[in-house]
Parts: sequence; structure tokens; C-alpha cells
Amino acid sequence: MPKGMKDYYPEEKAVREKMYATFKARAKAYGFQEVEMPVMETVENLTAKSGPDKKEQIFLLEKRSNEQLGLRFDLTIPMTRLFVAKQKELPKPVKWFCVDKNWRYEAPQKGRLREFYQFGVEVFGSESPRVDAEVINLVIDCMQAFGLTEKEVIMKVNSRKLLEGLLASYVSPKQMVDVIRAIDRAAGEDQETLKKELKGIGIENDEVVKLAQIKGSMQEVASQIANCDITEEGKEELEKLKQACALLPKAWVEVDLGLARGLDYYTGIVFEAFDRAGELRALAGGGRYDALTSLLGGEDTPATGFGFGILPFSIYLEEKGLVPKTGFVIEYFVAPVDEAVVPEAFRITEKLRKKFNVEVDLAGRKLSKQFEYAASIGAKKVIVVGSRDLEKGLVTVRDLAKGKEEQVKVEDLG
Repeated sequence: MPKGMKDYYPEEKAVREKMYATFKARAKAYGFQEVEMPVMETVENLTAKSGPDKKEQIFLLEKRSNEQLGLRFDLTIPMTRLFVAKQKELPKPVKWFCVDKNWRYEAPQKGRLREFYQFGVEVFGSESPRVDAEVINLVIDCMQAFGLTEKEVIMKVNSRKLLEGLLASYVSPKQMVDVIRAIDRAAGEDQETLKKELKGIGIENDEVVKLAQIKGSMQEVASQIANCDITEEGKEELEKLKQACALLPKAWVEVDLGLARGLDYYTGIVFEAFDRAGELRALAGGGRYDALTSLLGGEDTPATGFGFGILPFSIYLEEKGLVPKTGFVIEYFVAPVDEAVVPEAFRITEKLRKKFNVEVDLAGRKLSKQFEYAASIGAKKVIVVGSRDLEKGLVTVRDLAKGKEEQVKVEDLG
């Protein structure tokens, strides 16, 4: 198997499908509709504004003619392209979601593979902070749907424009993108790590480090930056952040000025969900990207969304003992006694499958071996089909858990 990929056996796949169903149900409860896109995009679209790190992570396909294609590394760019194609005719806001695979050429580690699933949500057509609150609340709702609370998970929020407005007194416009990337790389680390990252791009300013370390409730952060120099755009963004936070459950949320998000297309409020112990990478993350539609050939349109990392989230659920139960069971195993009754065994199986999950012996085993196999796959009951019983219109049904058996009319099965 290629490095950084993963196989999913039936038990694992069933758990994954259960998780996908939960994500989809919660998204639909918020009025989101499901979409699907090709796994490939043009490299031009993928690199529209993704930063140098992401460009190096794209799985490129062999170039044919003048086309250069790559595997998508997230769902935001494909969904934005999908929106742009019908931008003028769609009623706004547009609320879409998708659960699908992505690929990134990066070093595999705990919670990170080169091929991975994401639950992606996007909203196009509203610049209101209500939309930011809506998608953040959906992330929190999903956490709760799997049994998690604010004691286990924290939602960190910030605004790129607010951060840039505070940094403007210390950082030139040309340096701003590099500083934001440095802050993102050092997220969650100590001051020395951030100092080292900033020094690497020629910035040695303790005030920048101090700003990136500010965190707390919205009220606490607003108080700490009240006397800081800030641009007018930064002030406006602070008010938007306050409006969004007012619509979020306070126990879940922390404003963290050191949260920047690595993708360059983010333009406003950004957010990430973490386990409070800080043992895993972000479980989910996203933000506002109001300029991306124009970069992909559309008209300027406000937009926001998130990606939910299903692999790190499933690892976290496993650690917490909250992996969803699949509920898959084989209700009946049909066991023909000999070849003569196989046609009738198949007819009984076909009838029962209209209502139940049913297996029938496909290997020509002896009856004792059929019982062993039925027990190994967790079948609830075994239906023994024999010639003598069939002459009376009967079969024998044994409950494997209780060890009891009874004779039942074939016509009464199911």
C-alpha cells in the first residue's frame, strides 16, 4: 500500500459510514444541501491563493497536452468553483456541504495521512457575522452529536483582518503575509518558537510576539487590546468578531489572536476546534474567504466555511470511548442440510432479504460447520432447511444467543 494511505475493513468502514451519516444529518438540519465534485482540479485553480506550503503538497498528474491537473487538497476550492459556475442564478446565501476524499503530499503522522476524508461546509453570499456564527455552531453541534462537550473540546476563533490591523504598526504590508504564516506555524507553541519563526523572516519585535499570545473570552481580549494601535479595518473587524461571538456558546469559545490558519485565501474570521488536552492537531477548522470567488473567475462574493478532519476526529472519539455503534447485524443465517434443499434455501433467503440482513451458506459446508460460521459472523438466528421438515412445510429456527429452537412454517417466516 502507498505510504500515507489507509485500508478500511468492513468493521472500520461501517463506523466511518455511521460518522458520515451523522455529519450529513446535522448539516441538513441547518439547511445545507449536499454536492459532489471531481477529485481533480486544474493546478491553476488549486494554486489560486493557497500559499507555498500547499503548492508543494499537491499530487500532480502527468501533464497531457496543455492541461496540468492535480488532486484536490481540500473541498473549499472545488465547491467555490462549483458556485462560480452558477453564481448569478443561485439564490443567496448558498449553503452546501460535502463528505469526500482529499490528498496532500506531506509526512504521515498521527491524525494525518496523505489520503484523507473531510466533511466540508461552505456558505456563499452573505457577509454578516451571523453566517460565521452559523458555521461555527454547526461544528459545535457535530461535536455534541458524537457525545463531546465543552469540557473536552475548545473552539478557538480570531480574525485575520483584526490580527493584521493590530500588526500594522510593527509590520510592513510586504511582510504581512510572511508574518501571518510564521504565527500560524508557531500556533500552540511557546514564545521562543514564535520568536524563532519571526527571526527567520527578519522580524525581531517583542510586541508582535505579545500580540500573538493574547487569548481569552471576547470581553477579556477586547480589554487587552483596547489601548493598542489598530487600523480602521481592524476596528471594524473587531466589531464583527464581537457580533459573531455573541451568537456562540461562551463555554466552548476562546478568542486567540495567535490563530491565523495557514491558507492565504482567508480574509476575515477564522476558527479551529481542538481537544482541550492539546494532544491532537485541529479537529476542524475554517474561516471567511471573501476574495476566493474572484480568484476563480467569478464575481466578488462573501463566503465562509470549514473542513472537519474525519481521521483526527475518529482517533479522538476512540480515545474517549465515543466511537459510534454501527448497529449492523445478520438477523438470519440460512443453513441447507444437503444439496437437494439448496433451491428452497435460496427462495427462503430471497424472501427474508426484503426485510432483514440474511446470509445463506455458499460453501457447501456440513451443518455443524455452518453453525460455527453463523456464530463467527454474529448471526442472531439460524434457519435449518431440511428435506423432512420441508415435506411438512416447516423449517427449524435456532436462536444462537438463547440456544433455543422451534419449528416454524415456511409461509410464516419474515
